[in-house]
Amino acid sequence: MFVGNVSSVFFWFFVLVSAGLVLGTGAMIALGLCIAGIPWRKAIMIGLAVPTAGTLAAWTVLLVQERPEASSIPVEIAVPPQ
Repeated sequence: MFVGNVSSVFFWFFVLVSAGLVLGTGAMIALGLCIAGIPWRKAIMIGLAVPTAGTLAAWTVLLVQERPEASSIPVEIAVPPQ
């Protein structure tokens, strides 16, 4: 099977691994909430919302740091340079 270039293979590998980590973390959170007595539908919603929000926040920080405006004082206070 021909899959294009090597960088696309690594990209899809990264996408699948990161999706698996988000879903696995969400499942563990949902299981813990179910054991704690939260109804299973609410536990699944909370369990999937928490890791998804964390992933989106991390992507946002990376995108902000790449922009030229990121060297301004307010952005440096909010998102310290690495």
